[in-house]
Amino acid sequence: LVAVVAMALVFRLYKKEEEEQKEAKQEAIRLADEAVDEVQNQEPFIDSMLVIEPLLLELGVDLVGLVDEKKGGKLVQSIQRIRAQIAEELGLLVPPVHVRDNLNIDGGEYIFHLRGEEIGRYRVVPRQVMALVTDEARREIRGMETMEPAFNLPALWIPEKQRMRAQSLGYTVVDVGQVISTHITSMLYRHAGELFSRAQLQNYLERATEKAPQLVDDIIPGLLSRQVVFRVLRNLLSEGVSIRDSQTILESLAEVGNRIKDPEALTEMVRQGLRRHITRRHMDEDGVIHFITFAPELKEQLMRALSITEGGGISFSLKPDLEDSISKMVLEAYEKLDSFEPVIMCPPYVRGKIRKLLRRQLKEPPPCVTDLELDQDYVEVLKMVALISTTGIQYHNMS
Repeated sequence: LVAVVAMALVFRLYKKEEEEQKEAKQEAIRLADEAVDEVQNQEPFIDSMLVIEPLLLELGVDLVGLVDEKKGGKLVQSIQRIRAQIAEELGLLVPPVHVRDNLNIDGGEYIFHLRGEEIGRYRVVPRQVMALVTDEARREIRGMETMEPAFNLPALWIPEKQRMRAQSLGYTVVDVGQVISTHITSMLYRHAGELFSRAQLQNYLERATEKAPQLVDDIIPGLLSRQVVFRVLRNLLSEGVSIRDSQTILESLAEVGNRIKDPEALTEMVRQGLRRHITRRHMDEDGVIHFITFAPELKEQLMRALSITEGGGISFSLKPDLEDSISKMVLEAYEKLDSFEPVIMCPPYVRGKIRKLLRRQLKEPPPCVTDLELDQDYVEVLKMVALISTTGIQYHNMS
């Protein structure tokens, strides 16, 4: 009997241990399943980190209300209008701007990204307005001094209740949403060339084919490669020249594509075809184009530095001291005459090279044109405001 009881106890102990092992195994399986589920749930998040938005606006926590339409936020609508404006003016379809909050930056700060890289940021003062200091401002007002981000203009942050007084004293007053949208606009125009992608080239050519099917076939790939056409369109956009008129652009390429293959030289040819557009861009409201140009002896030196390579490429070589001197004088004259918004009138075929010289000194160099790019029948008056020579700057017609 004792032996029977002992065996029963041993059996129960083994049975209990077996059940406990089974439960432990089931618990281990459950935990493993949960771990797998957790990893699988994280996969979309991890995958999302690999996606780079073409355009991204990050907002500090105090600015999130600007995109909440239920609370009166109008920033999203403003960005949509900016995209429509650029499409109309430049013929460029700007990708949608992805907006998200960023808890790691100052509450009043925002950062704008192009393909994952920051291209601009600024810190505003939430619940205040910006008073831009203009020539018409008749009296100083109290406020926090700052610089407007899009055009680097002096400004003040003031309480909303001072808006009317500031306007009556000649200040231009804008709210936080307008500051951000204006800054975004300037960045999109500045980077328009980069925003034009190969996928957009495909859409561009398809739209052009609908209007003139034979024209596209005549150019690609017989005369020019898609890559060359792509670079020409990017070059135009990078200087704010519209690519909406696809027929004129493609016809210009078709005319010279059999002898010129260099994208820089082709860009110069296309600009001449777009002369009415370029003329209109630089005329003031009275139909006047003010310009800074080079004296004959300096033009001669510039032309001597020019050589045409095989395929129509433009080679340009100036002595470093002359390059430096030209850049300094042009920028000095432009800064002094900025109220006229003058263009730099360059000799043919060195225009692009002059602009590159100026860009070494200034992120946004003054617009450079040639007389071949201006429609003499369209412009009312061409007025020289400065002449640059090897000896210095002579100013004219400044009144």
